Amino acid sequence: MSEAPVGHGDSLLHLDLHPLNVMIGPRGPVVIDWARACRGDAAVDEAIAWVLMAAGEVPGSRFMAMIVTRARSVLVKSFLTSVEIDAIRPVLRDVVAWKASDPHMSAAEQDRMWEVCKQAGGVTPAWICRGPGHISLRAGVAARLRSGIPVRRTGGRPMRS
Repeated sequence: MSEAPVGHGDSLLHLDLHPLNVMIGPRGPVVIDWARACRGDAAVDEAIAWVLMAAGEVPGSRFMAMIVTRARSVLVKSFLTSVEIDAIRPVLRDVVAWKASDPHMSAAEQDRMWEVCKQAGGVTPAWICRGPGHISLRAGVAARLRSGIPVRRTGGRPMRS
C-alpha cells in the first residue's frame, strides 16, 4: 500500500472521507470509495475530513445550499468534539496545501480550506490567502507544486524558480 502524500504513519487512510462517502446501512454507517486508500498518520484523514466538511461546495439549489450550510456548522462542531485537534494541527497546513492543489477543488473551496487552517492556528503563507494585498493559490502554482517544480515567493506573488 502506498504512503499518504503528507505525514507519516502506519494507519489505513481513506483520503476522501466526507459525508457523501458514508452510507447508512442496516447495521450502521459504511464508508465507501476507497480508491485513494493508503497508509499514513491518522491525523491526515481527520484533517482532510475537517476541511472537506467545512469547505466543500454543496451541489444543488440555493435553498438546499442554505439548509446544508446550517447543518454543516452542526456537523463540523460535532466532528471536532470527537477528534484530538492538537494532533491534527501539525498536519493541517500540509493537508490543505495538498488538497488545494486538487484540480477538482474550486477557488472558493481552496479559500475556505485555508480559512479553516488559519482559524485552527495553522501557519498559512500570506501569498496563498485571499485578502488585501494577497492572491489565491492559482492553478499554475498548484500545477507546479504537484509536479515538484520549485515555487518561490517574490513581492507577495508566487513565481517559478
